[in-house]
Amino acid sequence: MERYHTKISVSANCNRTSQFSAPDDPPAASPLDSLEAALSWSPGADDFCVPVIPLRGGGGGPMDDPAAPKMIVCHDMMGGYKKDRFVQGHLDIEDYFLYHWQYVGAFIYFSHHFITLPPPTWTNAAHRHGTLSMGTIITEWKEGAKLCHQLLSSEVTLMQLSQQLVAMAQYYRFDGWLVNIENSVHPNCVANLYMFLSLLTTGMHEACPGSKVIWYDSVTVAGELQWQNQLNEQNKPYFDLCDGIFLNYNWSEGGLAASRELAGG
Repeated sequence: MERYHTKISVSANCNRTSQFSAPDDPPAASPLDSLEAALSWSPGADDFCVPVIPLRGGGGGPMDDPAAPKMIVCHDMMGGYKKDRFVQGHLDIEDYFLYHWQYVGAFIYFSHHFITLPPPTWTNAAHRHGTLSMGTIITEWKEGAKLCHQLLSSEVTLMQLSQQLVAMAQYYRFDGWLVNIENSVHPNCVANLYMFLSLLTTGMHEACPGSKVIWYDSVTVAGELQWQNQLNEQNKPYFDLCDGIFLNYNWSEGGLAASRELAGG
C-alpha cells in the first residue's frame, strides 16, 4: 500500500475505539458493530481517519471512460482492519498490497462487521489513482439476522440509518457502499428492504455525486437467502434500485451473458 506523509492536525479524540489499537495507541480506523452505534455516530471525533486526497479525475482511469469496463476489487483480507487500519501507516512489508490501480474502477473495503468504513490509507490510495473507494454494510448469520430484522421492522429506523450512512460517506470522503444482506428476510420486511436500498442510493447520489451503491446477490424477492449467481427475476428488483449487483462466486459464462442481456447491456 502506498504511504503518504501529508501533514495534518491531530484531534484529541481521533481514536474511536481501542480494541484495534496498538499498545502505544496510534490513531486507527475501526468499524461499527451495532445498529445503536451506527445511529449514534456523529462526525468530528476522529478527524485523523478522514482521507486527505480527493478523487482524481481526468487521469485516464476506467471511471473517466463511460464505455470502459469497470473492474471492482473487493478487499476480503482475513476479516479486514489488520495493520492497514493504522492511519499513519506501518513498516510491515508483508501486508496486503494492491497493484495495477489503473485498471480498477472501484475498490470495496470488506469485513464481517456491520458497518465497514474504509481506512483512510486505502481511500487515499484509491483516490490518487482515480478509483472509487467503497465501504460495506453486512448482516449475516443468526446475530446479523436479528440486527437486520430490527432495522427493517421500522421505517423510521431504516430512514435514520440511510441518512447516517450517507453522512459517514461524506465525512470519511469515500464513494459508495456494498450492501450485503446475507440472511433471510421476513417476507413482511422485503418492502422495507427495497425502501432502504432506494433511500441509500438516492441519498448517496445527491450528497456524493459519482458515488455507487452495489447490491450483493444473496436475498431473493421472497426474502429467502438463495444465491442466484446471475441477475434474474429473483434479484433484479434490488438491482433496479441501485447502481449494480455483485454476483455470488459460482457465476458462469452463460449466467454472465444472461445477466448482461437482462440488465439491458
